[in-house]
Amino acid sequence: MERIVYSHVQQNPDAPAVVAENTTLSYSELVSEAIHLAELLSAKGIEFLEEPVGILLGPGLGQIVAQFAVRLVGATCVPIEPTLPELRIVDMLKQVHVRYLIAEKDGPIQLSDFQTVHLPRVGQTQPRSDWEFGPETDRSHILFTSGSTGKPKPVQIRAENILHLATRTPVTPLLQTDRVAEFNNPGFDLSLFEIWATLLSGATIVSVIFITAALFRITVSACPSAFSSLRHVLMGGDVANVQAIRSVFEHGPPQHLWNTYGPTECTTLAMMHEVTRADADSEQIPVGRPVGDMEIFLLDEDQRPITEPGLPGEVYIAGPQQAAGYFARPAETAKQFVEIPRPGHDIRNPGVVRAYRTGDRAQWRVDANVLDFLGRTDTQVKHGGFRVELGEIERALESHPAAHTAVVARQPPSTAEGTHALVAPNGDAQDKQAILRDIWDGHPGTCVMSSKDDDFLPASAATSLQGRRS
Repeated sequence: MERIVYSHVQQNPDAPAVVAENTTLSYSELVSEAIHLAELLSAKGIEFLEEPVGILLGPGLGQIVAQFAVRLVGATCVPIEPTLPELRIVDMLKQVHVRYLIAEKDGPIQLSDFQTVHLPRVGQTQPRSDWEFGPETDRSHILFTSGSTGKPKPVQIRAENILHLATRTPVTPLLQTDRVAEFNNPGFDLSLFEIWATLLSGATIVSVIFITAALFRITVSACPSAFSSLRHVLMGGDVANVQAIRSVFEHGPPQHLWNTYGPTECTTLAMMHEVTRADADSEQIPVGRPVGDMEIFLLDEDQRPITEPGLPGEVYIAGPQQAAGYFARPAETAKQFVEIPRPGHDIRNPGVVRAYRTGDRAQWRVDANVLDFLGRTDTQVKHGGFRVELGEIERALESHPAAHTAVVARQPPSTAEGTHALVAPNGDAQDKQAILRDIWDGHPGTCVMSSKDDDFLPASAATSLQGRRS
């Protein structure tokens, strides 16, 4: 990846790479900044290839410079949103054995457990051509997804996964005249598209936007014509809202509107569907067809292929964007990344393929090879595009000394989005808001939101709750 970005410097050094507030960096200037930071990292003592390096920065110029610098020294980017609770950040960084951390000198969180490299204000180093770029099979990123045990799962993503994303989808490679908005949480897999699909295409990070379906709906409700001047709008991370899409087509759509599907374990997106006006008049927006060389399999409970339209099955994903697995979690990797028989295999296509088991239910549409999303096979939910295991929320609630047992359930479809928790406390009644504040110290807002008077049940309800969960 770094070699391709370097080629843009050699071919068109003054082309804008990043536009941030009142600052514009050319590709040459971006690489200079990254080299300056990379040399600071090298001086600290990066000891081995693919060493995880924490990046405690929000979206923006610093995040882009930091990720490129980490890749220049052959290390692995571990971007963490700095607004997360400090205990949560420390736990995530220690899970993947981070020693070095890139952060703002005057940032809101200063962590003494790690050797911190402060983001320099201005790099003075000139671009060099003697960097030894690593192979495409190197691990480039570790991103976290929700875990049912209460600890987020670290997903290992290789450079070749991102290269396929940046070059083999219906919208990539981007045009050099494109400008891509970068505003997603850097620990969210959509940010890989925002940063790397842009830089690898020689485009500018600021006509293309990739947002969650929830944010798309909110934006459209405030300004239905907000996307009319853009070339591509990609939405993902949750089920597309048909009413919002209908409003966009009535008030001014972008040139191309895409519904995307894909978990972090398959590098941002594995399927895409270009949304049409006819889709806006339907009941559901399909998630589409595989991108590039990705493969989608719909299997029954015995892992037999489902080909008949309208029959539900579980989605399995294979192909060059598939992650290497979970960091230091061989059992979970073996459970989710499985070998399945390839339907209709021949000499060119071996009979067994490694695939990621998504836990998503879907069905084929009658009209060609297109999938409709139906829901989950487990208790996982989406909140703002993030995957959240209900078990993680339960473990968070039960981690408090005042809580005996907790059960979390989805809200009924007719009510507001989100989840509802029932908690049986230990002993006497507690200050509910104080309990929530304590839990918040170690868990993100996707796990803990608010309380109501009937959320906390008598301790005698503990046995019933345990039975309900089992």
